[in-house]
Amino acid sequence: MKATRWLAVAALLSCAAARLQSQPSRQLLLVHGIWSSGDTWNPLRTMSYFTGDDTIWTLYTPNLLPNGYFSENRDSLVAYMNNLSLANDVGVVAHSMGGIISRLASREHQTQGLITIGSPHHGAPIANALTAPWWDNELAPI
Repeated sequence: MKATRWLAVAALLSCAAARLQSQPSRQLLLVHGIWSSGDTWNPLRTMSYFTGDDTIWTLYTPNLLPNGYFSENRDSLVAYMNNLSLANDVGVVAHSMGGIISRLASREHQTQGLITIGSPHHGAPIANALTAPWWDNELAPI
């Protein structure tokens, strides 16, 4: 993400943190978008809200397959959440494709809430054109 977007992301995370403040575990799962990795969220780890002795949030940043099928990434994300024993009150913030994958995963692993940033929940014309053979099959149940 561009540096200018980090201010907006920080504001969204502040809203998410405020909404989830009353939750006991205070876990935040940050899911990256297409052709990216969990490292996308590394700049947030330096923000004072998530560092220091009084840190109240634990950040998790899984790595999805950048060009994998939605079902593969959903299964990977659910396995990640289960392997870490993430509580059902984990908050999820996801960007782009990560929002779609997170929404699919939330059907199998309960979350406290899901905030998506720039996720094409109604499809994206370029993605539809490039992936038409499998796109319809993957999203049909949504």
